[in-house]
Amino acid sequence: MNLFGKRRKGAALLRQLDRQRDLILRGKFVETAKQSDPLGRLAEELERALRTASAEDARQLEPIRAAAERNLALLDASRNGVAAAQRKLSAITAQRQSLNTYTMSGKRQVLSSGSPRLEKRS
Repeated sequence: MNLFGKRRKGAALLRQLDRQRDLILRGKFVETAKQSDPLGRLAEELERALRTASAEDARQLEPIRAAAERNLALLDASRNGVAAAQRKLSAITAQRQSLNTYTMSGKRQVLSSGSPRLEKRS
């Protein structure tokens, strides 16, 4: 592959990484996952082409590496945020199902709420 082809593939990969970043920032994780296959194919093609590349060609990959690392950091932060939200929802759900109190002697006691019942009035 000639230098022009390598640059074109590099530019296409950079555009894909920018699209992925936009999707991540908008919380479009399903669409982000769909972007993985095209990104992977472009990266593999570029890697094959650059095996015979000059040092100058390799230096031109810096923006692609930086964009990939940026997206990875965004994905990590997103994953951590989703995990924190799941933990918070679990804690809220657990609190709704039981109540922790303490006895007169200071021992912890869990009061289960059971299923809510409707009170019948005459």
